[in-house]
Amino acid sequence: MGISFPSFVEVYQAVEGFVEKNPEIAELESIASTEDRREVKAVHISDKKLPRDKKEVVVVVSGRHGNELGTRTFSIGLLEWLASEKAERIRKRQHIILVPIANPDGAAKNEFYAPFGRLSKLEKKITTYLAEVYKPDVLVDVHSLWYSDVEAVIDGHTEGSAEDDMIHGTLAYRMVKKAEEEGYPFLTTDHQGIRRILKRLSYNNFLCEAFYERIHSLVFGLELNHFSLSPEQVSRSGIACVKALLNVGNEGLPWQRNAGYPNRILIGDLFTSIRARGRNPGEKRDSRIKLWTQRNKFKRLERRVEAPNKLKISFEYSGEKLNSGLDLSFRLRGNPSLQKIELNGNKIDTYYTFSDSASIYVSVPIYPLEKGTYEISANT
Repeated sequence: MGISFPSFVEVYQAVEGFVEKNPEIAELESIASTEDRREVKAVHISDKKLPRDKKEVVVVVSGRHGNELGTRTFSIGLLEWLASEKAERIRKRQHIILVPIANPDGAAKNEFYAPFGRLSKLEKKITTYLAEVYKPDVLVDVHSLWYSDVEAVIDGHTEGSAEDDMIHGTLAYRMVKKAEEEGYPFLTTDHQGIRRILKRLSYNNFLCEAFYERIHSLVFGLELNHFSLSPEQVSRSGIACVKALLNVGNEGLPWQRNAGYPNRILIGDLFTSIRARGRNPGEKRDSRIKLWTQRNKFKRLERRVEAPNKLKISFEYSGEKLNSGLDLSFRLRGNPSLQKIELNGNKIDTYYTFSDSASIYVSVPIYPLEKGTYEISANT
């Protein structure tokens, strides 16, 4: 490969060689075929001793545009890092799916080879398959500029639901910070800002929007740069961002009871929220998607403080019956002692608590979820 960027054929050879060399952690899957009958391949990387429903699922799609050469060395480098000892904990707790070249026909021709204003038929096919079969918690869409010296993490593909904007911003900052520590400055911007920055280019990142709208994945665009950086530098800069993101999946954030990606707040805010429910990541994925598809059926999530020691929370639901239900979560300042919690006037003992540095969170499971009005009363 020398100092040049690898060809389409060389990338696929490297991918196949990687899977052959690492059978205990890697599998190769053909997920689609192109007009020219080239395979779109996906590499699964994870500790095979543990089932996928016990893990977070991350999809990284690289090389959607055939002339974005930096995505090729990024894909090869990411595989090598994921197989390393440093990524052992990631492999145990997460299932990573890398699509190293999502546009094989474009890569073979070294042409952009994709529509600017929409997803191609091939991209729609890939999106539908990955979303329906693997239901990723996170989607990263990797690109590479052939001019300028800009690299960027792109968020803001959300609709402003719940705490999504804040959560995406928090994770984007961690990605940028990690890359900076390794010597690669990145911008963090949204899909409107990147249009102004790029100028010469029509921004095409509809993949992020598709995964967010369909299944409420956390979604990030990653714009690398093969004009100003060497093949090795492009790879390192992108991997730095992805490493920071993957670490969140292992560690979690303060407003969560368990480690995992923070995409389970569907409605509300950190003080009062409707969240996905489940005993493991797989159940939480299913719950998240069911609640997300019914999000417009929730009305009037209200929090009322009737006295310093008495809180009431209510909401209305008019959607289909969900056997998996939900967690209704609320936050209380300090560390008060809970005296009594009622659901629709009946005392309940089934709830759990966890804390951060300033408060406790109380989560009340409600299942099955049927049409009606629900009210939680909490006395401290």
